[in-house]
Amino acid sequence: MPIQVVDVYTDPLAPSKSLDELFRTEEGKNMQKKKAAEQAQEAAEAERKLEEEVRAASLAQDAEEKADKAGASLYSLLTKTKDFSPGQLSWDQS
Repeated sequence: MPIQVVDVYTDPLAPSKSLDELFRTEEGKNMQKKKAAEQAQEAAEAERKLEEEVRAASLAQDAEEKADKAGASLYSLLTKTKDFSPGQLSWDQS
């Protein structure tokens, strides 16, 4: 059992408490601290996951924009080449 420090008051008007009550209060404070630490850890984990999701969404948006540009470029190229006939193109250097 860990060592616990208890404040003792000699004020005659102070309400009297048994040792059990004093130790229970300390245990309650320790439990509150533990819960607060767990909640802080959970919040940090949630924040990290949110940051990852935001980054993934940003990467997906960038990829979609690049794909749209590539598709538009390909469409433009295909539109321009549909007017060519096979006889118009030659690989011979004359």
